[in-house]
Amino acid sequence: MPATVGEVYTRLLEGFTGGVSELQHVRHEALRGVQERVNAIVREPNGDIMTYAGAARRITLSPLQNEGDFENRGRQALQMQELYGLSEPRPLTADEVRRIGHTVRVGTFDEQTRVLALLQRLGPRAASGAYRQLGETDEVFAHVAGLATTGDGGMSIAQEILRGRARMRDNPDIRHVLTTAPGGIDNQFNQLVGQSLDFADPRARQAIQQAATALYVDRLASGQTTFDARQYAQAVAAVLGARGPRGGIGTVNGATMLLPVGVSAVDLDAALERLTYEDLRTLSVSGQPPRWRTAEPPRTVQVRGGLDWRGNPLPATSTVTIDPAAVRPDQIAGEARFRAIGADTYNIVGVDGLPMATADGTPYRMRLDARAVSGLLSRPQGGPGFIAQTASAVWTRLNTPAARISTPRDDAWHEYLKRLNAPPAN
Repeated sequence: MPATVGEVYTRLLEGFTGGVSELQHVRHEALRGVQERVNAIVREPNGDIMTYAGAARRITLSPLQNEGDFENRGRQALQMQELYGLSEPRPLTADEVRRIGHTVRVGTFDEQTRVLALLQRLGPRAASGAYRQLGETDEVFAHVAGLATTGDGGMSIAQEILRGRARMRDNPDIRHVLTTAPGGIDNQFNQLVGQSLDFADPRARQAIQQAATALYVDRLASGQTTFDARQYAQAVAAVLGARGPRGGIGTVNGATMLLPVGVSAVDLDAALERLTYEDLRTLSVSGQPPRWRTAEPPRTVQVRGGLDWRGNPLPATSTVTIDPAAVRPDQIAGEARFRAIGADTYNIVGVDGLPMATADGTPYRMRLDARAVSGLLSRPQGGPGFIAQTASAVWTRLNTPAARISTPRDDAWHEYLKRLNAPPAN
């Protein structure tokens, strides 16, 4: 990491052991002026740090003309945030703030959505900083920008949302339709999403609801004066990424959830049935498997030998380790509740009503995007993921119906348990 102006300034001062020459004094004052200028830019909430960094040759500042330029600028903004100790990235120059801000405020809906889509290319953190530079603290803009980049009709829906917002702004009386919603518009939204967004950022949840309302208003028929629950449900689904049966709100394990983009509830159900213990690690954001928050310590149980599924004798005595805190794949597949936190990532809630955790106590978060679901579906049904389900009868016969078993990374142990059909030892 290159030295900051302040560090260079300090090093030069450390070299002054006695009187200074006139040249040294001039340099000293010049550096002091540079440092004061940097401090002023940093203190100013919308200080143009990118133009300064470009002039100081910290970065090569290129004009923002295409997606690649925005992606590069986003990376540069994060570097400059760290270098200058900014509270958040400031990816836009003062001139860009003026030009892009003008488009966002008075451009056509097509121009607005295309600019918002480009701002998303900055990356989540840098884009958030750019919205603040533009004075757009409304989270709806971030959600609209996200829709504009999804493809598959997302750009059109983003434009409809912007039109609906403008329609409500220019004709406040149109909000009367919303007041006719049974129980209120908030109640309608909550009934549709259920608990699926309970773990989402409250600001993001509010932005989704506001975007859905704007989309609903834009789609109102001329002269329509009463609330239409079916139309509103369609608007909420579209804002949440629904395209036909894929995405949006669906029902999995008897509970509503925000489906991954491009994934149907039927496909997700089928994919979960193929989960293995190893999948619980690889699909984990932290790389750690899930554990129940309330459970007894592990213990071992002796079982007498019996016959495997082919009728062959098993060892006279076998030891099974029972870990009540371990979560089985079939419990995720058949019982879990999926609470979206963003980017096709979910907190997993068990039948005990508590979010599952990892060994270090942090929430267990599973990433289930379209690629992960497709990978699970590519496996033949009845593969390793079903071993835990067939083994559950063994645990019941061990007289530990509430026990949950932990295993090594490979499936050899599961296969042994699958074949075990012996009663518990005395």
